[in-house]
Order: sequence, then structure tokens, then C-alpha cells
Amino acid sequence: MQDRSSLSAGPQVSDAVARIWRVLGLPAPLEVIGDLYTFELEDTPVEIERTPDGMGLRLRAVIGQLGEDPHLCEQQLSRLLELSLGLAAFNRAVLVFPAGRDGARLQALSRPDHAPEPVSAEIAIRDAGEAVDALRDLMQWRSYAGDVITSSGARVEPALAPQSDASDPGEMVIFQP
Repeated sequence: MQDRSSLSAGPQVSDAVARIWRVLGLPAPLEVIGDLYTFELEDTPVEIERTPDGMGLRLRAVIGQLGEDPHLCEQQLSRLLELSLGLAAFNRAVLVFPAGRDGARLQALSRPDHAPEPVSAEIAIRDAGEAVDALRDLMQWRSYAGDVITSSGARVEPALAPQSDASDPGEMVIFQP
């Protein structure tokens, strides 16, 4: 069991938020910031929280959502994993896919009525001074993943059938073989 003094020894969420706001040129938030803070940056939901051991911070951003079509979803997952191999050389953030065992998760994704599944990028830091660079890594993931998945801020409109204009039946032409 940890005592309160060991929890206060680690970095504070409020310090990380203050550093990010300073870089963004914004005044510090007026509300009291506890162990969890959420905000949106460029239509991307971001949260900063203390790690369970209290010795670090975890930043997470929902970078998009997988498609509803099971085949598309499988292709997106494969492409994201390929991207993660390339980005690992210079980006410390990792992808967080929907929870569940592989077989069970793919079976759930293959149902035609499943809701779009969110994909997040996450990074853990030990010092609030790393928060700005960590946020850059998260937003970089959003940028790279934008070609593969629907961004979290995008609203997908259902495809509508083309509307035909009311035309004069005398102007219609029928082609027959």
C-alpha cells in the first residue's frame, strides 16, 4: 500500500497541462486539475492522468476509429501495425486497440451491427517536462493514421442514393439491347 506522500512525489497532471497550455499560447485553465484532465486538440480527445504507481503520467489520444466493414477493419489493423513498425524508430507513443482476445475481438468486429471501434495512441512519461513532446508524438500518430482510419473528429455521413431531378417523361430516352 502506498502512502499519500509517495503519490505526491511524482509529476503532477497540472504541471503537464500548464506546460502544454504555455506552448499553445493559452492561459492556464481556471478549473482545479486533479489526477486526470481531458481536453480536445484539433478535434482529438486527449487525456492526461497519473500512472497507477503515481510516479509518472500517461497521455492518451483517440486518433480515430476502425471501419464498420469487417474486411476493411482487418485491412486497417494490418496497415496500422505496419505503420507502428516504421514510427517506432522516432515516435515513443504506442497504439492501443480495442480490448479483447484476438479471436474474440475479430469475431465481434465481423458482426455487421458492431459500433465503430476507437483506436488510441498512448505514451507514459516520468516528468511533466516531457508532456509537450509526448503530445507531439500522439498528434503525429493521428496524422499518420489519418490515411488509414477515420479521424476521431470526422463525422461520417451516410451515403445517400443520388437524387434524380423531376424531368419531363417526353425527354426520357430508353436504351434497349
